Amino acid sequence: MKRTTPCTDSGMPPRPFIAIADDFSGAAEIAGTLHRHGLPVQVTNDLDAELPDAGTALAIDADTRRLTAGEARDRHHALARRLAAEPLHLYKKTDSVLRGHITAELKALLHELPHTQALFCPANPARGRTLANGRYSISGTPLHQTEFSRDPRCPIHSDHATDLLPEFTTLPLDAPQRFPATAGQLLIADASTEQHLQHWAAQLTADQLPAGASPFLAAYLQQLGHRPALTHSTPAFPSPTLLVSGSFSENSRRTATRFKANGWPVLQLADDWTAPLPEAHPAALVKLSEHKLPKPHALPTQLAQWLQQHLASTHTAPAHLLVEGGDTAAAILDAFRWRTFRMLHEWEPGVVTLQPADSSAPPITIKPGSYPWPPEILSCLQS
Repeated sequence: MKRTTPCTDSGMPPRPFIAIADDFSGAAEIAGTLHRHGLPVQVTNDLDAELPDAGTALAIDADTRRLTAGEARDRHHALARRLAAEPLHLYKKTDSVLRGHITAELKALLHELPHTQALFCPANPARGRTLANGRYSISGTPLHQTEFSRDPRCPIHSDHATDLLPEFTTLPLDAPQRFPATAGQLLIADASTEQHLQHWAAQLTADQLPAGASPFLAAYLQQLGHRPALTHSTPAFPSPTLLVSGSFSENSRRTATRFKANGWPVLQLADDWTAPLPEAHPAALVKLSEHKLPKPHALPTQLAQWLQQHLASTHTAPAHLLVEGGDTAAAILDAFRWRTFRMLHEWEPGVVTLQPADSSAPPITIKPGSYPWPPEILSCLQS
């Protein structure tokens, strides 16, 4: 295949950078990556938000993970039509373990934008999430044998990437020169190390849309000439802090155990949803009951509505919210009508603190449900 010019910013005026995610924790994660690489960035779930200036970035939560495939496709068509005429860099953030409407969303973007292919790198080697010979594993365990097989919205049934995404073509590491030239082709690349992600970023051309998890975005930014900055100072950790979890992951269970060990209240909401908000403690955790609850897809909204109702009546509102899970974060932001945020701090890749534009709102630290809370955050709570 004839190679075109690699995608870099060398000698070119800076362009705005747009990243589109399918849930809010994903948008926050890529905002952290952009921030780490020196780009001023905002996060928004307003699809009509003003586009960023040259040399700055916007991470958009399209909030399509909880929609149907058709609704997700239509929303990405509309977003892409708005962006098609703009000179910008674009990255499509997906779930790293292949949940969501990946095929529908990428095909919609390719239909509207001046790209002929999507190069998709979902691997996250730092978290043990790798793709080798077209098969996905987490720390050596096949994907369909991990807790993601029990995901309530999108259970994973195979570790073969093309079983989960049948319209994709797998790219082995030893064959970058055989990129298929078919317009609209969806390519998913093997990667087990950060060096592999750098390898694929170096192969990107201007007619290819980069997509995947946040580590591939980092590799793409470095290919464009952005370098990771030194870590920023840790922000003040105000008290009281309320952690709201809509996740049923093992990491969420471990966090609850640690809260109990520290003597902090852990409130598990069940069927009645009448329990009061814990007060008079430096930290508290509110999470969904481990028992199977009816209408699981409605639980994040129920949790957000419970939080809104109880915060309106409490005498001691939390000075800091920790939120676990993308659906839960989106539901809470909807309930409080928080739309646009600025970056305050990236604790580690995937865990960031944001400040809503509403000056009366507390800072919010967000992470995906499957990631553990960084030890630094738990240490700040203890101190």
